[in-house]
Amino acid sequence: MKKLKIFSMILVVIMTLSGCFWGKGPNNQTDYPDYPLANKDSDSWLQIDPDDEDVEIDWYIDSSSYYISPSMTDKIYQTTGVKINWIKPVTDDGTKLGTYLANNTLPDVITVNDYAVRVQLAEEGYCWPLDGLAERWAPTMLDRIDQNLFDYYKSSDGQLYCLPANGYKDSDIAEFNDMGGYLISNGAIIVRKDYLEAYLEYKSSQNPSFNPDTYVTTKQGFIEMCQWVQNRYNLPLYTNPTVALAPFTAQGSLAISQLAEYFCVPPEDSEGNLIYQPAHAKYKEVLLFLNELYTKGLITQGNLSATPAAIGGYIQNGYVFAFIGSPQDFATYIKTVNIQKNVEYVPIVVTNDAKEAPLLTNLAGYGNRFTMITKNCKRIDRVIKVFDWLLSEQGHVSLYYGQEGVTFEYLIRPGETREITVNGETKTHTYTYGQIEFTDYAWEYIQSGRQTVLGLRATSLLWNPMYVRLTSVRGDELDIYQYYLQYNSKAALTPYTYDKRGLKFVLDPNHRDYNEMVEIEADLINLWANKIPQIIIAPNAQKATEIYNSTLNTAKVYGYEDLLEFQNECFQKHKQKMGITYAWPKNLSTYQAPAVKLLGYPEYNKEVPANIVRR
Repeated sequence: MKKLKIFSMILVVIMTLSGCFWGKGPNNQTDYPDYPLANKDSDSWLQIDPDDEDVEIDWYIDSSSYYISPSMTDKIYQTTGVKINWIKPVTDDGTKLGTYLANNTLPDVITVNDYAVRVQLAEEGYCWPLDGLAERWAPTMLDRIDQNLFDYYKSSDGQLYCLPANGYKDSDIAEFNDMGGYLISNGAIIVRKDYLEAYLEYKSSQNPSFNPDTYVTTKQGFIEMCQWVQNRYNLPLYTNPTVALAPFTAQGSLAISQLAEYFCVPPEDSEGNLIYQPAHAKYKEVLLFLNELYTKGLITQGNLSATPAAIGGYIQNGYVFAFIGSPQDFATYIKTVNIQKNVEYVPIVVTNDAKEAPLLTNLAGYGNRFTMITKNCKRIDRVIKVFDWLLSEQGHVSLYYGQEGVTFEYLIRPGETREITVNGETKTHTYTYGQIEFTDYAWEYIQSGRQTVLGLRATSLLWNPMYVRLTSVRGDELDIYQYYLQYNSKAALTPYTYDKRGLKFVLDPNHRDYNEMVEIEADLINLWANKIPQIIIAPNAQKATEIYNSTLNTAKVYGYEDLLEFQNECFQKHKQKMGITYAWPKNLSTYQAPAVKLLGYPEYNKEVPANIVRR
């Protein structure tokens, strides 16, 4: 019997409460209960016996801030007769989930964020295999699970115990590309457009031949620009950062990973082997660059311990000139400062010492927030039908668009074919999900911010992120003003982006060293999360280098080389399964770096239509 050791806050809580590691799940039965079976002749939720009673379940989401749409809850009940009581923790410290586990009282359904916890719950018998449930009570669901997602998440016994939110299907991405669509980057460096334009105007007045694409895109050019902006606009020093970084957590900061992509820190070497990025010279360059920003007064120490709300406040007040991270995480604050102060943030390009074009990962991935049905669930036959509906096209159109003929109309029916023109080329395209437009009645509610009254634009914990992109007549999820701001904060970087799924491998839980490697990985994440802020706020580059070198030596003692060897085995298997030799574009003979331009390629932006209300 395996004992998977998860070195996370959840495990610490469990050990404190129960005094031991988890053993086998409390209800490790392999026999399924004797409920009436379903068939594939119709959707599973349509086969619910009308005489069967309504079912009430508890669904725990391990996130204190996750928003649950009331219309989603209502529509699930109306369709399946399953009433859901949503449960969330007060704080995100793992205590509540730990208590459930220690007392063997997991709710009917759980949604967790931690990959290692998901693996443990599956491997230790705490949850039902979803494919096994579907075979019996929701066979229509089996065709709705993307094979690549199934293969990615399946457990050591070959069965599937979780479904992710926001998992991308190969077929959907291929169709989107065929329609001329582009998945934008996951993160960016964004700056205030008004301050940027003022600086560029100043530089041009000093030197008419000034070229921002060759100078401002360098590290020193970026620093000089930020210092000029700080002095010119008297940005508050020490209390608000001129250059704001994404929040620092126990897992690190997205600012570090985003800047690593800008600086082309390679995840894979020229022979296709995985690289331990923190040990690479370009990763060190990232950290020393941030240290220089700090020593020049552009990054504040307070930013490194600030909450997301505090960082959002910096942005909303207009104090932040540049932000490094994922702009979509601060979309509400960016929208507020745009409306109240007419401030617009635009993406820019910053390069490493070698002046290489960035390589940024796009939004495509295998998803997040893993939802599982626990062995404590009494009516698994009904709950799996809920999952089937949430995965279905019917579920998606109902949650997002509402009722046909009332809140939306099909412009093109699912499966219909049309002639389309993409980049000047005419082609025949079949629309898997059709093309949909809101009615004028619904549009008025959406633009006034009252869409929840009609139960529109809701998503679920099993949401397909490509559904709206493929069905929207606007070519992406662009129904409100905020979404145009989000899109245009990254769209100009599109030529620098690539699909990261080749790098998203999973660790093999059957490997003899799996337990040890999970422990090493957790320790290394914790090590760098603690030390990187110290490197950033070091008094000078020499001291920052000393801390970096010391941390790297500690990482070596912790066993990063052993971890890398194990990860590389999993990485190679993952690539082999995908049928690729290289996962990083720079290793491909066909790779051609796009020209480095300070503002990227703004032609990828989308103009805000007149019928979008600025609110």
